[in-house]
Amino acid sequence: MGVKNLLTLVVLLVLYSCVGDSSELNAPRKIRPPRSILNLKVFNTEAEKMLSFPMLFDNQLIHQQGIKKVTRSLFLLDKSRERRDLSTEVLREKKEYFFNDFGRLIQIDFTYFFDDRVVGKQRIRYPNTINYYGYSSAVLHRDSGAVIQDKAEIDVGFRMHHLVKKNRRYLALEDQKSGEVLFYMLNKKYWGALSVDSILEPRPIDRVVLGSPHFPFKSYRVENKVKEKDVVEYRYKKDSKQIKRIVSADYPFNSTRTFIYRKSGYCYTYIDSTFSGEEYLARTITKMDFDAQKRPVKVRHIKETGFRKLGIVSLERITYE
Repeated sequence: MGVKNLLTLVVLLVLYSCVGDSSELNAPRKIRPPRSILNLKVFNTEAEKMLSFPMLFDNQLIHQQGIKKVTRSLFLLDKSRERRDLSTEVLREKKEYFFNDFGRLIQIDFTYFFDDRVVGKQRIRYPNTINYYGYSSAVLHRDSGAVIQDKAEIDVGFRMHHLVKKNRRYLALEDQKSGEVLFYMLNKKYWGALSVDSILEPRPIDRVVLGSPHFPFKSYRVENKVKEKDVVEYRYKKDSKQIKRIVSADYPFNSTRTFIYRKSGYCYTYIDSTFSGEEYLARTITKMDFDAQKRPVKVRHIKETGFRKLGIVSLERITYE
């Protein structure tokens, strides 16, 4: 082989080694997203009311930043009758989260207001560590400084579960108040309708979740053994596994929460849209402002009905101590 042919062969081999398999070039590249102190799969969703799974915050970031307390204050905006461009912030609810030196959540204090008066208080304690699946037994203290107006119970929709069974295939937890059982089918090979029915035997009041508490894919109730109802689906980005959309169906309405991210990887807006069939009804646009450490400090909820913009209807202020 001549010197010229040998050099040509070497160049071709180098080019081939650089290009590699074309399928690898076309495959989506895995992206490591930035850590968010708020778990967006939980924040302002029904999952936040499941107190036995305290997964709203990234405990590692809480520990790294030395945070001992997070306060969320929810304000409703009362429009001025005299001037439409003026509104008053009316405090409705305050949530205070307390953490130990290792960043573990140990207590939540809820305070409810009406006309600038405290009308109710509730305290949740977490005496035990959180297990691998994010579960921790929650203890409700109703008499810890509680002020209940007219001695009436304040129904805030909280749910607390007791762990009944845990194995490699699923978790089973019972709602202490309603008796509803919450199943997490952990193993993907059992996600079929027949497998769910034969293994879990769910009742119509029970809820089945395909996936883990940290990474759910689908949640529903079962009717006539195989028919799904009250379905919630979680859809993720393929490249980073960040939550992209939460879709729920509760006949006759459907709702979709769509998350919008900046190029930096942080979610700054999500949009809740409501439909009846395919007809669009309303939406709420939620925008978040961040501090220098990329932590949400102000959350604005902007309401739109049809094509009518109602403006900001409520906002949250979040502080870290």
